Formats: sequence, structure tokens, C-alpha cells
Amino acid sequence: MLQVPPRLMRRRAAVILPLLLLAALAGLWTLRRVGPLQAPRRIQVVVAPSSDPGGLDADQREGLRQLIADHLEVLGGFSVLEGLPPDATLPPGSLRLRVRATFWDSHLRLDPAWEGSRAPASIPSRPGTPDWAITELLAPLGVRGAPPGLLRPDDPAACVELMGLLGRPVLDSTQEPAQRFERLAAAHPGCATVQYGLGGALYVATLHHPGERANGPRRAEEAFREGMKLLPGLPRGIRGYAFFAADTGRVREALEASLGAVDAFPRSPTAAMSVAYPARVSGLLDAAERALRRQSRLTGLPGTMHTTTDNTRLYRGDIPGFAASLDLPQAGAQPALLDFYRGYARLLAGDRARALPYFQRALAGEAVVPAFLPLSRVYALALEGREAEALRELDDLAHSRQMVQVLDGELTFKVAEAYGFLDRPREALELANRAATQGFICLRWYETAPFLAGARRLPYWATLRRHLQERQRMMEELFPATRIGP
Repeated sequence: MLQVPPRLMRRRAAVILPLLLLAALAGLWTLRRVGPLQAPRRIQVVVAPSSDPGGLDADQREGLRQLIADHLEVLGGFSVLEGLPPDATLPPGSLRLRVRATFWDSHLRLDPAWEGSRAPASIPSRPGTPDWAITELLAPLGVRGAPPGLLRPDDPAACVELMGLLGRPVLDSTQEPAQRFERLAAAHPGCATVQYGLGGALYVATLHHPGERANGPRRAEEAFREGMKLLPGLPRGIRGYAFFAADTGRVREALEASLGAVDAFPRSPTAAMSVAYPARVSGLLDAAERALRRQSRLTGLPGTMHTTTDNTRLYRGDIPGFAASLDLPQAGAQPALLDFYRGYARLLAGDRARALPYFQRALAGEAVVPAFLPLSRVYALALEGREAEALRELDDLAHSRQMVQVLDGELTFKVAEAYGFLDRPREALELANRAATQGFICLRWYETAPFLAGARRLPYWATLRRHLQERQRMMEELFPATRIGP
């Protein structure tokens, strides 16, 4: 073996060691510059009321907040914190952007106030078109401008109208939003936000108005598809589509779209949450749980923020955890839905006395899904000892589930459970079978739901169980839990 003289070895070391040190310093410098970009960059957007002439109303402010949030997620790669109170304690390293907005003479003025470590300086802005104002607002964060007309209409008046429509209360059950969205879509066909908004508005209108049920789902599908052509994976839009597709019995399409949004915008908590609903109704509870964990990592918050209940814990059999999740921050008030589930969770735990007030309170509220009102009435009547009335109410609700266009198999399963609670196991099994045909195939909950114990003793149960096993196995092969990450 060739021997290297000691003097030559020392000379080589004298050259190599400084080079290694220089490389290490360069790596450290690069890490310090790139590291913060690779870690989740969290920001909360708050649009505060303005007393100036031209101040936006509450709906417009919420719609503007959504537009700014979408710009941050889509164009800036930020993780936007949704549903938090405006003065909530933020996770370490997060920013809060407070904006006061006024609009007059086709000009929008956005005055920012930044909070948090390394926050940009708060410099008063100048009025301009909404396109210019939003771009200038986010420029200190390095967020590039959106392609003209893609995330908001070019026309300033149309942009402000879009803000009002986006920010309307989710409980708004009138047909007006869908009609106004249709006019906006006709005038601005290239705006992805308008198309996704139209799909969502038609979906809600279909839930509330029987006259919309013939063509509503078809028109909603067309609008969602147009939005996906214009801007594939827009997290807020895809979340609406995931609910719509799953509720119309197409969980495969819902999961393909929501997982595509996660791939396109990996830092978006909204994209992560869009996976949870279609995953859980498909029985993919590991994937649904991973989606919840992903959202928690991105937000830096221990619990989830959501606009609907998190039934994943319920179907896992964690009744206390499910009950606790109902009191987490909500991005939108849905008192009837939440109160129904609060009563339902206590009933599952055997606490009839504490369950009744929640069902009674739900009857005084509003619900995006109207069927939760008669379902609450069924349980309230039964707990008051009026079981014959409860059964008549439940029969009417079950009959109505035969004629819906938005199938919502998970809701149909809730009707099956109510029959089980009223000791009608045959009707419970019939409705459970219908829920399976409508896309709810969460085998674990079919096997463990307490109110279906009697139905599981009937002969047809074994056939239904085999059917569910086959469908769930197919979905697990198509959508392994690893698709959503650890």
C-alpha cells in the first residue's frame, strides 16, 4: 500500500479543514435563511370594523378576510389560522395581521397593523383597486400578486360583492346567494373563487329548497368542476367540494380532490381538513386521524379548528374525546348541529338527564343541514317519555331521506341509530343498509354503534357486514393512510 508522507498529510489537512469550515458556515447561513421558509409559517388575519366613511359591513369584512387568507395560502405558502378569536394567544412564531378596510369610489384602502416577532412595519396604505390593495398589503411578506381575475374579479364593485357573498353566515338558507353568485359567474367566468363559491351556494340551496333538488346537484358539480379547472386544489374551494361530493355518494372523487389539494398546498390546514370528512365516512379512520394531526402540526394548536363536528373520535369509540371536541373553537356558528351532537354524546354515555336540554336547545337554533332539527325533536320527545310521537316524527324523517338528491349517508345512519334508540331494530337495519348505499361505509361504527346493538342480532346483518368489508378494503387500497403523511 502506498504510504503518504506525514508532511503531505499535514499540508492536505491545512487546506481541507478551512474548506470544510467554510462549507459549514455557508450551510448554516443557508439554513438560517431557508429554515424559516421550510417550517410552517403561521398567520392569523383579522379584518376589524372601521368607523370611516366607506367602512365594510360584517359580511364584507369576513369575505375580505377569506380572500386575504386564500392569497396567503395559495401564493405565499402560509399556514392560515382560522376560527380563532381576534385577541387569542397565538402559537410561538406566528404573526397576526389586523386590517381596517374602507371602500369608496371603486378604491379599496387596507390599513395594516402587524403583531408578532419579526413582524413587518405597519405603514399606512394608499387607496387603490382591490387587486392593487391586496397585493400591496401582502408585499412585505414576499407574497406575489395573483394572476388578474383568478382569485377575485377585476371589477372593483364585483370584488366587493364577492366579499359580501363569501362572508355571509353559513346558516343563510335563502336562495339569494346562489342567484347572485350565478350573476357574478356569468360576468366573471375566469374567477376561480366565484366558481367555487357558486358550487357551495348551490349545494346549500339544494339542502334547504326542494325545488332546487332536481338540478341543484348537477349545477353545483359543474361550478365546482369549473373552479377546479381554473385553480386546481384551492383549499377553501376543495373543502366545500369534498363535503358536496361525499354527501352525494361519491367519496372517491371527494378524496381524490382533497388529497390533491394537500399535495398542491402542503402548508394549508384547510387542505388537510378537507381530507377528514370523506376519509371518515369511507371508514378510513387512520387517514382521517392523520389529517387532524397534520392540521394540528400546521397550526401549532393542540386541538382542531373546524366548521363541523369531528366524528373521527366518535367512530374510534372515544366518546369522551368526541364530546370534548364539540367545545373547540368554531370557524362558524352552527348551534343546532353542535347542540344535537352534545346531547347525542351524552346519550351514548348513558346520561339521559343531561342529554335532554341540548336536544331542546337545538330545536330553538338553526342548522345548515335541516334534518338535524327533526332528529333533535325525535330524541327530545323520546327522552320526555313521548315515544309514540317520537316514532311518528322519525318515520316522516326516514321517508324524506328516500327523496333527497344530496344523499348524505352519514346523516341517514344517524336516522338508523335513532330507530335503534327507539327499539326498532328492523327499521334501524334497513336505514343502516340505505346509508351504506349512499356512501357511508365506516365499518367500525356499524360494528360498535351502541344504538344498533339490536340490529346487529338480525340475520341480514352478516350480509351487510360482508358488503361493508369489501367496499372498505377497496377504499383502503385506493387511498392508503400514508398519502396524508405521518
